[in-house]
Amino acid sequence: EYDHLVVAVGCKVDDKGVPGASKSLRLKSCDDARRLRTAVGECFEYASRPGVAGPQNDEERTQRATFLIVGGGPTGVELAGELFDLAEDVTRPHVGTYPRLKGNVKVVICHSSSELVPQFDEPLRLEALKSLEKKGVQVILNTRVTEVGDGYAKLSTKKKDSVTGKEIEREESILPVGLSVWCAGTAPVSFVSQLLDQLPESARAPDGRISVDEWLRPPMKDYLLGSVIVLGDAASAMDDDGCLPQTAQVAGQQGAYIARMLR
Repeated sequence: EYDHLVVAVGCKVDDKGVPGASKSLRLKSCDDARRLRTAVGECFEYASRPGVAGPQNDEERTQRATFLIVGGGPTGVELAGELFDLAEDVTRPHVGTYPRLKGNVKVVICHSSSELVPQFDEPLRLEALKSLEKKGVQVILNTRVTEVGDGYAKLSTKKKDSVTGKEIEREESILPVGLSVWCAGTAPVSFVSQLLDQLPESARAPDGRISVDEWLRPPMKDYLLGSVIVLGDAASAMDDDGCLPQTAQVAGQQGAYIARMLR
């Protein structure tokens, strides 16, 4: 028995249907962040080994120090910027830890849509692209990652007719990478699916999350309304501009609001 059930279980990465994607790193939890930090350092070390020193091994060094971020949402965009700043810092001549990798480190972000952070307003989408390109991040739009392997990723880029704007073909290519981070797509965790089975059908949002009203309550029978509260990535909350994005900022504000309400 309970007085209030607060559902803040988040979501999981959706990598179904992409061979090898499950082996890519994630950035959903503190453990994910620790694994990513370790892997990035190992990439720099691997690219700095004596066996790949010298101009004749420049291509091999670059491959080992290429970071691919799959997904141009808020997580992918922020990670791309931070990774590039880190690379610039550690490859500074005389003071950086890996000055010999200057010019070899590449940060690539691959996004299936035509614009980064599509959840945000157009000025913010344009600023995100402009900011990353100004830093030196390679941004690849209209491109899906179709396979992730050992040291490579297969890309499929949408080609459009210059007159009609319609897709006419897809161009396949292979990108050599040293590390890949999967930030593309989310899916509900099993608890959300189980809870939706107990709620009215109107509680099921199109993307599988739980629809909530302005008080973060899912649809329920009148005498139960308010006994369940859903927030964060598990909730599909709307405002005047549409569905709120699945970001830490939104979840943090919702958490503070619920804490005040339940005091």
